[in-house]
Amino acid sequence: MSHFSKQIQFLTTHSSYAARWLNARPEWVNWLELHAGQKVDPVGIQALLGECAVLAASNGCDEALLMSHLRLARQKLMLWLAFRDLNGLASLDEVMRGMSQFAQAVIALCIDFIRAEQKSRFGLPWSVVRHSEIPLMVVGMGKLGGYELNLSSDIDLIFLYECDGQTQNGPHSLSHQEWFTRMGKRLIKLLAEHTEDGFVFRVDMRLRPNGDSGPLVCSLPMLEEYLMVQGREWERYAWIKGRLIAPAPNSADFAYCEKQLDQLIRPFVYRRHLDYGVIASIRDLHAQIQIEAEKKILTSPWPFTRH
Repeated sequence: MSHFSKQIQFLTTHSSYAARWLNARPEWVNWLELHAGQKVDPVGIQALLGECAVLAASNGCDEALLMSHLRLARQKLMLWLAFRDLNGLASLDEVMRGMSQFAQAVIALCIDFIRAEQKSRFGLPWSVVRHSEIPLMVVGMGKLGGYELNLSSDIDLIFLYECDGQTQNGPHSLSHQEWFTRMGKRLIKLLAEHTEDGFVFRVDMRLRPNGDSGPLVCSLPMLEEYLMVQGREWERYAWIKGRLIAPAPNSADFAYCEKQLDQLIRPFVYRRHLDYGVIASIRDLHAQIQIEAEKKILTSPWPFTRH
């Protein structure tokens, strides 16, 4: 038995997930052999998503077909990371960054696909001040914001846009709020809807202003007002890990959007004066987290597991 065969055997013995998918897709064993020695990095992730990108950019792309390709790409990534992790080839940082970078790349791909379809029907949201398109701003929170996703993590997202107005240069017009709400709903569907091929990521939107009772997307002025009037202490801590993941960091819009967002978030998170009430709230929050952690340990079917 070759060294690679032993590694595959070790993988399938210790991962029922890997055994199930390699049994369903035996041709992926050859793919794994080609990529086993390659570190999971942005270059490899873009290559993994190559077919998805071509499909998303094609005219009349079938959404169901794209969803299938995205989900299969995710399963291959999981196998790639699991193979390298279980066989001692990947560091913890490679696993977490690989998952986080994949999430960011998939979100960018899906946004481009949705944008093209909505543009043909409703035109584009337009800034009369900058005389340019207004992009959807996606903020990754929690583990995604900190490049800490693991193989079972969901992703915490917040959807934002620069300002209100009406879309331009399309057969029909929508308010920016409606345009971005439609985009947000479709993005969640592309990522989180369960199909026969699984899902890409579970999406959690509860960290947005007003949580589940708030709008799916909000403008920067709306976010600013919320933080000033209703922002709570735990939200200050949550925003420490907030990271702008769309527009893409290499795009022309990224620096502008990041600056606009930072001007709102920095004063909220890092206040000029620290009062004793803040210190007390930090202590209370820590105690609550400790209590919840102890509850999970007590109710876990594996009493010696520590997360």
